Amino acid sequence: MSRNLDYFFCPLGLLEIEEEDGFLVGLDFAKEATAGASPTPLTLQVRAWLEAYFRGDVPPQLPPIRQAGTEFEQLVWRLLLSIPRGSTTTYGALAARVAALRGQPRMSAQAIGHAVGRNAVPILVPCHRVVPANGRIGGFSFGSPEVKRRLLAIEGVCLPF
Repeated sequence: MSRNLDYFFCPLGLLEIEEEDGFLVGLDFAKEATAGASPTPLTLQVRAWLEAYFRGDVPPQLPPIRQAGTEFEQLVWRLLLSIPRGSTTTYGALAARVAALRGQPRMSAQAIGHAVGRNAVPILVPCHRVVPANGRIGGFSFGSPEVKRRLLAIEGVCLPF
């Protein structure tokens, strides 16, 4: 297994890009870049995607992503990719979509929130586009509620609270 770290400075701070065997497996904030990090074709692709995103452009095709998770989490993460840039959905609406796809009468919005919170590749897999029904931004596993608000603002979404 080959693992590589690279870094990208964006308007929110320094991001650490984690690659494993040619797949993006993690994106998170870093306090500082560690020695030995080096760009690879994949991390350069991730950087290009992030540069376009933060410029307000439509990013190029997603790089290959691999996330470890349950079948349920994988389904939720695939649905996150279908939320258009500049749009939001609620945990409840996402729960209704998952329930329908799984042939269930209903699904817990809390279960959806847990799966959304386990997304290891935020921004590219846009967990920030899921908000509570009341429109308030609560906790956000990637940084803080302010980071979520800023990501949505980059996309032209202004929440009422």
